[in-house]
Amino acid sequence: MRIEDTMAVRRTCYMCEKEATSKEHVPPRCFFPENKDSVSGKDLRVNLITVPSCDMHNVEKSGDDLYLLHVIVSAYQNNIEGQRLFTKRIEKTGESRPYLLKTFFGEFHDFLANGKPISSFKLDMERFNSGMTYMANAIYFAHFKTKWHEALEILVPSARFSERIPKYKQGNVFLARFEQMDVKQQKYGANQDIFFYQFINGVSLDHRLLRMVFYQGFVVLAIPLKRKEYIMKK
Repeated sequence: MRIEDTMAVRRTCYMCEKEATSKEHVPPRCFFPENKDSVSGKDLRVNLITVPSCDMHNVEKSGDDLYLLHVIVSAYQNNIEGQRLFTKRIEKTGESRPYLLKTFFGEFHDFLANGKPISSFKLDMERFNSGMTYMANAIYFAHFKTKWHEALEILVPSARFSERIPKYKQGNVFLARFEQMDVKQQKYGANQDIFFYQFINGVSLDHRLLRMVFYQGFVVLAIPLKRKEYIMKK
């Protein structure tokens, strides 16, 4: 781990060296249902994680945050809070900015999951990976009080490659392999029905892996490229 001046780091953006001008919620505040939309009736917008941020890595990426939210709450594996939020978000976006739904989801295709009919859509991987990379770096910063100086790969075990993709079976086996990783490490997050994260240590600190779980069903892994290379050699 690189040694840094902690106070100096806190005055700069979690993602870059620009001066911090605001606080970024991670995950974004919109991921947490308001009281009126919460199934449990609990206030799920308390004790949220925040990090110092510049404008570019906060306000200017708000559209990407909204995209991530719509994708993640659409997963059929999510708990009832996630499913309820999906319904509310679709209604709200459909009423105020219906064109966004087409932008976010494109064309839907039907398939069977566990014997049940499910609709699927094509994920904008570049946009999704970019947004999740920011989120992973923010979580790391909030947890360790230092910046994550590692190139990351984003994997989504909760998603699957379509049969329209060449070698899709090998890709799905690859995702399933990461899905079986040890998940006994401590869970962090004040509202774990909505979001929690875990750090899974490797043979060294630069092999540390971040596991993020949304609505107890949608899993995203941020893996340092060094660790991926090590795993695939085993």
